[in-house]
Amino acid sequence: MEEFYRIRRLPPYVFEQVNRAKAAARNAGADIIDLGMGNPDLPAPAHVLEKLKEVAGKPRTDRYSSSRGIPGLRKAQASYYGRRFGVKLNPETQVVATLGSKEGFAIIEDLAGLLGAAVGCSRAVTSAGWRPHSDQVGQTGTKVAPEVYIACGISGATQHMAGLKGAKRILAINSDPQAPLMLNADYTVTGDLKEIVPAISAEIRRARAGRTSS
Repeated sequence: MEEFYRIRRLPPYVFEQVNRAKAAARNAGADIIDLGMGNPDLPAPAHVLEKLKEVAGKPRTDRYSSSRGIPGLRKAQASYYGRRFGVKLNPETQVVATLGSKEGFAIIEDLAGLLGAAVGCSRAVTSAGWRPHSDQVGQTGTKVAPEVYIACGISGATQHMAGLKGAKRILAINSDPQAPLMLNADYTVTGDLKEIVPAISAEIRRARAGRTSS
């Protein structure tokens, strides 16, 4: 099977390169002291663990952020809950913006509904239990071949790219312009998807309303 050309264009994964270099050095008999991020050789200091326990025990730690999020995102979430669960929510007083959770997919669901499209996700999302495995796009998930694949906040891991190689066009929305998927997409928008996606949905609604009134 020929390797997908978009995968060939991905930059090398830096941590994999570092791990290979360390493994080669250890095999050659070198004494490696690993100071890499996330890979300390020593346990966390006792005072750090004590501070973590202290903070975790404070009542305010479990509260939501005081930020309600941008209006477009809150309106999209209220709309999603209304369609799916028949619950009427006031976006001004009853919605908290939480894209780092399954509820955060409201803006994605809203845009997909306007476009008549399906919603997919990355492996990290299914691993967190936010969406079923059948929604996962990737080498170990679903292979897709849409006319346009809109990637919202997807970094572009190799296994994910393998699942979308059939896409005719890729639109990537990401705050990191150097994310692998941004470097391999046909169209890119750099910025906060929590602002960009609701803006796209709002523009679609305005355009359709204009056609209806004319």
